[in-house]
Amino acid sequence: MRALFLSMAVLCLFTADTFAQSCAPEARRNNTTGRRLFLVYPTQAERDLAATQISSIDVLGVGTNLAVQAHPSQTTVIRTNNLGDNTFSDPFTGIVTYNLTAGGTITCNYSNNLLPVELTEFNVDSEGSTISLAWKTASEENNAGFEIQQSQDGIAFEAMGWIEGAGTTITSRSYSFQLTNQPGGQYFFRLRQVDEDGRASFSKIVFVELGDDPKSVSVFPSLVRRGEMVNVFSNEVLAFTVYNSFGQEVAVSDIDNQVNTSSLASGMYFIVFENGRKARFVVQ
Repeated sequence: MRALFLSMAVLCLFTADTFAQSCAPEARRNNTTGRRLFLVYPTQAERDLAATQISSIDVLGVGTNLAVQAHPSQTTVIRTNNLGDNTFSDPFTGIVTYNLTAGGTITCNYSNNLLPVELTEFNVDSEGSTISLAWKTASEENNAGFEIQQSQDGIAFEAMGWIEGAGTTITSRSYSFQLTNQPGGQYFFRLRQVDEDGRASFSKIVFVELGDDPKSVSVFPSLVRRGEMVNVFSNEVLAFTVYNSFGQEVAVSDIDNQVNTSSLASGMYFIVFENGRKARFVVQ
């Protein structure tokens, strides 16, 4: 299958690629030896975040709980340990399950190194009590359709609906889905793309918040281990400053709208946005 499962800009969200809880667009063996599997991300920032959120991987037919780490020189790659010559095929076709540090798993199905659908946009918007999702594909191969999944914490998802896919096409397609009469609160969404043979892969996660105040803010996860990234969301572009429990400034907003906790001690931290809104997170 020809594929690249990739999310671009997202309404009501700083960026769509702030969550690593999705499949790497490409999985391939390291070189002619086939000793390692490479998970390849579009950018180093996405790779670095994924490296903190994936504890190990299972590869069907190869093994379970395989150790992974960021590649020391290829800045967009996470790799397995050396597992012996020709452990992985070229091109790679198989099922890879990501075991997440926060709990749970993500299952990714690769064919000829890639995922089955080229997703170029995935947007979320809201008006009143209605949430609207829209996404586009550049091409599809054996695409049965999309299961729309919703969560209120960004971890536990449930199915909310189904949209039929286009099967196989090289023509761009647009899709949409609405949820009406939704109560106020935070909503996380992702797509579970399903092949005609039943194999499935997940999109990245997008976020929206319903309520009277359109200037809502959120952080995820709010409980992290030192070294993990905290992702910052807002319904508008806002600069922010991070303070420790003593009121000392320890970080400011960056281009990726993330807080790197590598240099932070254990404790509670407060994010103060330029519009006066506040959020907090805890480093274990």
